[in-house]
Amino acid sequence: MLRGIFMPSNVQPDVVAFYVDLFKRVRGTAEWNKFMEDGAFNQTFMAGKEYAEWVARAETLHRQLMTEAGFLGRR
Repeated sequence: MLRGIFMPSNVQPDVVAFYVDLFKRVRGTAEWNKFMEDGAFNQTFMAGKEYAEWVARAETLHRQLMTEAGFLGRR
């Protein structure tokens, strides 16, 4: 399941930096680590261009898988 935080493309860099830093700090807490361990979640962290490129690749993959499974009509 894809999870992410999205913002409009015109958000100022300092606002983006604030939230990237915030999520990095949250990921460093004992509570977060316990939640991740209990749920066996993948803890990959990406931001900016790296994240946008990953989302594009994941969308392509999931569209292909859903089409092959018959959940989406072929174009």
